[in-house]
Amino acid sequence: MGMDLPLPEDVRAAISRLKSPRDGDRGVLDAVACGRRAVPALTELLFSRDPSGLSHARLRAAEALSALGAREALIDFLNAPHEMADPVEQLGEEEVISAVARAVTDTGEERVLDLLLRLARDRILPGIVVALGRSMRTEAIPELVRALAEDEARGEAETALAAFGAAARPALLVAAARAPDPETRETETNLRRRRGALTALAEIGVPAAAWPVIRHLTRHPDPRISAAACAIALNCAPDAEKNDAVRRLKEIAEKSDAVLAAQINRWLGEYGQLSRS
Repeated sequence: MGMDLPLPEDVRAAISRLKSPRDGDRGVLDAVACGRRAVPALTELLFSRDPSGLSHARLRAAEALSALGAREALIDFLNAPHEMADPVEQLGEEEVISAVARAVTDTGEERVLDLLLRLARDRILPGIVVALGRSMRTEAIPELVRALAEDEARGEAETALAAFGAAARPALLVAAARAPDPETRETETNLRRRRGALTALAEIGVPAAAWPVIRHLTRHPDPRISAAACAIALNCAPDAEKNDAVRRLKEIAEKSDAVLAAQINRWLGEYGQLSRS
């Protein structure tokens, strides 16, 4: 992809500043101030590859293109091949893909959703997960559930699925309840998916009729799975089981790390407020 030379002086200066680790943010503002005249140079920078894996200049180019409304350049980038032989360069490429995916989510176009779904099937990245969540299209739910198993995108997937509300509940119940054969050791991937599914369900809520599907998880040996199942019990289980869930949550909190303990305290606090209302 080439651009016509010479560049206008203000565009050239903006691109140079945008590439600077120190003045890059100012470079974004300068590039946007140049208007559409800066789009070809920004597009060339976005498509450029750095063997070092450094991506700050390309990320700023994506930011400027988004601000200028250059959607086609961003979509063209997502449609381009992104496989690198070098793992360091691949990490930088994926960071840019993630940022560009976030930038195209407000188009509402069917082709953009199809593109994001295709990208998600190839690689789970936080920006792609956020973009699929913002689409609020039910076709995205299976890919978001799959993303629950990935550490780098699980938080974004939980948030996105919680935003879907009841529409995501059936898939999340299946993911939460799915266990390996009793004679097979449960993989960490499946544990992560179940933790994420239950955390999202704790936010969405589970009807009493569906509680038996996940009741057994309140005593799961994984503390995060057990805690999230107990949090769900506080809203939908019979009163006797709610009392058991409170006791179990307190037991887990005493032995858990600070992050899980804080989450448990939030769940218990919300339950206490509900009980008093």
